[in-house]
Amino acid sequence: MLKIRHLILSALLLTGCASEPPHHAVKQRNTPLTQAPPSSVNGTWAMFTEDAASHYGVDEKLISAIISVESGGNPGVVSRSNAVGLMQIKASTAGREVYRTLGRRGQPSNAELRDPAKNID
Repeated sequence: MLKIRHLILSALLLTGCASEPPHHAVKQRNTPLTQAPPSSVNGTWAMFTEDAASHYGVDEKLISAIISVESGGNPGVVSRSNAVGLMQIKASTAGREVYRTLGRRGQPSNAELRDPAKNID
């Protein structure tokens, strides 16, 4: 229960830690944002989101919303900052912390983070 809450909190806190310095000019996006609505994400990954929500005592809609915003439901996506998978977990930060919590050394591999079951859990 603590693991998913810690992971979600870490992901939310790390969202504000951009690797690029702040820009003074506003960039205009020419392409529309494509983001799967949480309902479609939940349908695709429902087995995993339901299990995680039940196991950790969090609302399944929160997990689905994070997946929708972070990856659009694409388990293979990797960000410029090397965040991986559905919930955009960075192996060197949140991934390492989860390993530490589980009593393991090191950090998860990108292959582990691309696995929807492990990324959501």
